[in-house]
Amino acid sequence: MDLISNDSVIALIPVIMLLSLLTAGFKPVLIAVSLYLLWQVSPLAFAVLGALTVLNLAAAVIQPRLHGKGRKYLWIGSAALNAELLIVFCVTASGLLGTRDPMPFGVSYFVFKAIALQTDIYREKYQKPRIDEMLLYLLCFTQITCGPLSRPEHFAHRADITLSRFSAGLMRFMTGVSKKVLLADNLAIVRRNAMLSGSSTALTWLCTVCYSLQLYYDFSGYSDIAVGLTQMLGYDCPENFDHPYMTASVSEFWRRWHMTLGAWFRDYVYIPMGGSRVTKPRLILNLFAVWLLTGLWHGFNLHFLIWAGGYFLLIVFEKLSGFPKKLKSKAAKLLYRIAVLFFINFQWVWFSAEDSSAALTTLRGMLTLHGSHMAAVHLRYILTHDLLLLAAAVLFCFPVVPRLRALAEGKPKLLTVFRVGGAVLVFVMFAAAMGFAASRASNPFAYANF
Repeated sequence: MDLISNDSVIALIPVIMLLSLLTAGFKPVLIAVSLYLLWQVSPLAFAVLGALTVLNLAAAVIQPRLHGKGRKYLWIGSAALNAELLIVFCVTASGLLGTRDPMPFGVSYFVFKAIALQTDIYREKYQKPRIDEMLLYLLCFTQITCGPLSRPEHFAHRADITLSRFSAGLMRFMTGVSKKVLLADNLAIVRRNAMLSGSSTALTWLCTVCYSLQLYYDFSGYSDIAVGLTQMLGYDCPENFDHPYMTASVSEFWRRWHMTLGAWFRDYVYIPMGGSRVTKPRLILNLFAVWLLTGLWHGFNLHFLIWAGGYFLLIVFEKLSGFPKKLKSKAAKLLYRIAVLFFINFQWVWFSAEDSSAALTTLRGMLTLHGSHMAAVHLRYILTHDLLLLAAAVLFCFPVVPRLRALAEGKPKLLTVFRVGGAVLVFVMFAAAMGFAASRASNPFAYANF
């Protein structure tokens, strides 16, 4: 279940936006709306996050009034309590205790934001915390399910809602919806059809590539929706994706993918442990801690630990070897870039699998030659029928739009054509997305499971 795609939220968005334009002191209104929507979607999440909110607000108000060890102990205690509750929910959701209870949605992102809040107050990076700012930071409906992971200062001040700001946010929102419905959901259909079309090496590869693209457009689409809605409400929201499949290395991929999660681990785990300015054994330990926590955050399951462990090993290799910077020729760098993309695709197999056994079955299907005449017929049909979708999905992994905008800069007429044409295209795609969404059930956002 996710909040932004819920019917209650979608129906209320125009009302919320109108209130944002008409209401000067908008924070209490937005807090009340966020709480109402949370209650409508999941009373369990409302109760859990409500209790955590009260505890964190109390600690945040008391902490600046303390000094010395008392303040430090309160910071450590509040951060540890948040982390312990998240661990309890993750363990119960993983089925390690014999039963598998779904984790209240949004709790993992909430806990990370709460730990950031307590830590920033302790470090005096976030001074004079206000109740309304903290409430909005923790509970704003635009970011509660899948992020991005904002920081407290993002909700400290509300910008004037100008026409340019509102229209930019609206365009971003519609772009996100289009990416989710037109690309991610349709790629999920292609993947499902490929899985039902028989077994062959080519079909298995098609399934895994479709999942890699689907996850990108699903999660980056959600992030665009969150950024756009938050911008229309008058607040800032950090970027979460930067064309990650354009990466030249594994390390760079994680600077482009889920950027706010990477920044959280960097600021609250990696750098406090010493970062990169340490001995090589300590560097390896620091990276191991980050990737162990990353794997466990996604789920207390072996296949998530293997997924995280693969990235840990390759990033350690790049840190210690200097790859790919030490490669001299363009051909070698290109080959390394291609190898990285293959590695990422293999890693998504571990990420998407129900368990490690299912992941191994898929990997075996990718690495062993097998097939049948019927599987080949189905593959040709899928590639012919969905060629335009697959081509568009691959094309827009590249920074096509930013490159076109850069070419138009400094040329007023060309820039006007780009802006008008882009706006028309976004409106057309959004209308098509609404048509698709109305005609069939939409898939829930993938990262709403974490």
